[in-house]
Amino acid sequence: MKKVNKFFVDYVNKVSSVTTRKQKTVNSVLSRNLQKEVKESLNAIAFRDYVIRDYFEMSVRQSAGHFAALEKTSWNQFLGQHRLDLFSIQSDWSLGKSSASENLAIHRRVYQVTSAGAAITCHPVEIYSIIYRKINWQVLDFLPGGAFEDFAVMTRAEIEAADSIPKAVFSFSHGLTVWGDDLFSVVNDIDKLVFSSKLALLKG
Repeated sequence: MKKVNKFFVDYVNKVSSVTTRKQKTVNSVLSRNLQKEVKESLNAIAFRDYVIRDYFEMSVRQSAGHFAALEKTSWNQFLGQHRLDLFSIQSDWSLGKSSASENLAIHRRVYQVTSAGAAITCHPVEIYSIIYRKINWQVLDFLPGGAFEDFAVMTRAEIEAADSIPKAVFSFSHGLTVWGDDLFSVVNDIDKLVFSSKLALLKG
């Protein structure tokens, strides 16, 4: 118990020290493994078609009550720079100077109602296309197995009110949000969805 208490005291002290800095970032209070996971994932996908600089966000669960996020104002895919911020899962609190973006509010909801370890919001034009063209992907038996098994189209209001959220959820207002155990599994699921959507468009 003493070790647990010491951990929380150290954690609070570190977060407090971050809030006094001019540039409020939590890189120093995140584990090296978590920082490495974010950096490697960003490097791996930064130039994919669905990563649009001003509309792309990723996050990783930091603890029971917080998640670390890389959102649209805190990274540069061309210079390889990124800055993580810490957000509360239970409230609108964050270490960032500005309030959470619309999509990070959706990330917060994902962490509240699921066991997600990571989440990504992106904008694959193929997903928009199959929804806009009303292609019924559920009856296309030639698609890779499981690509759309846990996929749903929902409005922002429905997402915020939901007691559970599919692993892949889409709306025209915020794009595609996918969650999973870690960023690497999320990226794989997005790639699978994009590839399957391309096949569906060919068939449609």
